[in-house]
Amino acid sequence: SLMMRKQALAQGFARWFSGRRQVVESVFARLPGLFAVNRPRSKGMLGWWVRLSAKVAAYHLLLRLNAAWGRPLESHLDLLALP
Repeated sequence: SLMMRKQALAQGFARWFSGRRQVVESVFARLPGLFAVNRPRSKGMLGWWVRLSAKVAAYHLLLRLNAAWGRPLESHLDLLALP
């Protein structure tokens, strides 16, 4: 019936959303330590955004390089071990 299909759809969406929420919460929990957002060294909000953007871009580049070189994603970039 229509009511049972709606209930099954709602349960499926709740399960999907719960999985995504866990990922987002774990990423947000790591951000202050990873990007030092709790210790801003900028004079204004624009400077803070610029610093944060640069840190996120560098981190994303690190992840891309690790993936391209077949290294674990979270491994640190060691300049002496470049391929």
